Amino acid sequence: MFNYEQYSQLFSNKTYYLWNQLWQIINYTKSYRQGIEIALILQNKFEEYRFNFSEKEQNNQIRMICTVYLNMLDKADLWEDYLNNWEIIKENSIKYKIGDEYINDSRSFHFSNGGEDFFLENTKRGFRLSFLYGLHHRKDLIKYKLE
Repeated sequence: MFNYEQYSQLFSNKTYYLWNQLWQIINYTKSYRQGIEIALILQNKFEEYRFNFSEKEQNNQIRMICTVYLNMLDKADLWEDYLNNWEIIKENSIKYKIGDEYINDSRSFHFSNGGEDFFLENTKRGFRLSFLYGLHHRKDLIKYKLE
């Protein structure tokens, strides 16, 4: 498939535009099922090579892969799969603390908008929420569509 060097280049700052172009082509051609397959291949390669990267790099990579994977499931109208995978990804994002930092002054706003369910930890400057917090409105809409 591709080796460590090729995999690591996908996530380097120098080739970030290639990552965006890949997903733009998939969206433009509506090749969502192929996008799902690519995301799964990347996830497998991530598992194979993850320990070659810093914790921060690992978090960025898995976050990008999971976001694209959920996006492809959504666009392919595979909503049951989306919801099932959402829960698995959410549990792991909390377990491995993959998320974003927010300032303390915004705590009441985010928690009143569902952020409490995505809480990871308190920090010196505020608190961290799972990266899925920013996507939870889409998940709620998909859940509503299936009811």
